[in-house]
Amino acid sequence: MAQLVCAAVEVRAAHPDATRSGRLLTGHLTPAERRVLKLLPTSTYPQIAATLFISYGTVKTHLRSVYHKLGAATRSEAIERAVDLRLL
Repeated sequence: MAQLVCAAVEVRAAHPDATRSGRLLTGHLTPAERRVLKLLPTSTYPQIAATLFISYGTVKTHLRSVYHKLGAATRSEAIERAVDLRLL
């Protein structure tokens, strides 16, 4: 999975005009939301919680906010939007 994310980031960097979405974030991500987002492509919710020493519920709360701010409904959409916006 990490290799896939790295490959997507490289492709997006090489072809910045190829991004499909011109939308901006609906709000700024907090530092806590950014930390959780960075782990999203390669970790499960319980792994994120353990890595960051926060509860599973806190992970869900942060990701719900991240999904909303990115305009994403699914994990893959959130990752794609984050790559488009150069957050990953």
